[in-house]
Amino acid sequence: MFLDFSPDLVILAFCPGNDLADNSKQISAQVDRGFSPFYVLRDGNLVLDNSFRDFNLGYLRQRFLLGAFITRECWRWSTRATHYRCPAFSAAAGKIVPTRTLRRGVPGAKDRIWKEGWSVTEAILAEMNKEVLRAGARFVLVTLTTPIQVDPDVGKRLAFQRTLGVSDLFYTERRLRRLGHDLGFPVITLAEKLQEAASQTGVYFHGFPNTGLGTGHWNTRGHEVVADILARELPHSLKPGDISRIPSTEKRWKRSSGRKPPHA
Repeated sequence: MFLDFSPDLVILAFCPGNDLADNSKQISAQVDRGFSPFYVLRDGNLVLDNSFRDFNLGYLRQRFLLGAFITRECWRWSTRATHYRCPAFSAAAGKIVPTRTLRRGVPGAKDRIWKEGWSVTEAILAEMNKEVLRAGARFVLVTLTTPIQVDPDVGKRLAFQRTLGVSDLFYTERRLRRLGHDLGFPVITLAEKLQEAASQTGVYFHGFPNTGLGTGHWNTRGHEVVADILARELPHSLKPGDISRIPSTEKRWKRSSGRKPPHA
């Protein structure tokens, strides 16, 4: 448990592309990713659902699909590793923007199962905040980015928005900021700032030469920009009183163990 380390801050990174979907049993089942435990809401309380362990036809189906998924992914990556040796394929890959995860992550507020997914997600975040506060620490939520949100090609972003039928790609960020405001914990959203920087500089913050720009995880430049943002935003996200009341590492060590820290 992370609280065993007596942290001063607990920072949770939230990925808008899949974290909401991964918290929902119904949404995950739609994309054959339901082979895991889930929290569900019953009478307003979070309850752990371990029904995936039940040995029945559903269990066998999930086992089969999981094995097929792993086999498919291994084959896909081995094939891509071969193709990426070709410069022409690498150049073409740079034009690919994966949409499935963001399609699941952005527009679901109006659908029943997406509303339930949001309810579970917000309940989990509220419970995490309570647990961290009880431990005498501070909870901070940081939202990450998906490639299309921060693609430097404005036309590509607008086309994707039209496909989704939304005015922008920041619904998740707005909703989580509102949750943080209501529950009293800071929320740092990165997507708007990275999108602005990408539009101004034309730099891709996701992707690598061997995987295609505008895909996958942050690259070196993306990590640099995010580090700068967090260095500026984190101090402002904490109230002055929060920092002054956090005990020093030595005091926290003495309080938890009754001994001096090793370096003392």
